[in-house]
Amino acid sequence: MQGSLEQPPVIVTQDRLKLALLILLFAGLTVMLGLGAWISSFLRSAVWAYLGLSFLAPLALACAVAAAASGWSFLHPSNITLDPEGLTYRAYWYVRRHRWRDIAEFVVFAPSSRTRTPGCIFVEGYTGHQIGRGIAGRHASFGHGWEIGAADMVELLKAAKETWG
Repeated sequence: MQGSLEQPPVIVTQDRLKLALLILLFAGLTVMLGLGAWISSFLRSAVWAYLGLSFLAPLALACAVAAAASGWSFLHPSNITLDPEGLTYRAYWYVRRHRWRDIAEFVVFAPSSRTRTPGCIFVEGYTGHQIGRGIAGRHASFGHGWEIGAADMVELLKAAKETWG
């Protein structure tokens, strides 16, 4: 994390070690599911061949896509920049800029799960870059793998909004 609330901007970046572990996880799943699909194609029972090619092969492809997305994130980690005007979220190939007044609150999505993610809920009638503009309760998740925990990030975001918003 760079900067502080007293000396803006504050920049929080995804942790490359966590992203590397995601790459390994999805690559391993791709190999296991692909191998299962390949082996099932040689089995005598048509049911196993059908299940292998119609179930395991698409899952292996989905895991390969997730591994590629994690690899892209490893090369270009996402970041959130906080400044007196609002927050800027950079992920993959897009940038989203939200003013403090457009955000109703910051929350931890799935707070009882191991896959907690920080995010925000927009004010009613928000007309930002989101699909379904102006819908009450519109929200955005900032994803996984940050250098600080989800609850700590939400506390930082709340403190930034109280200070600057």
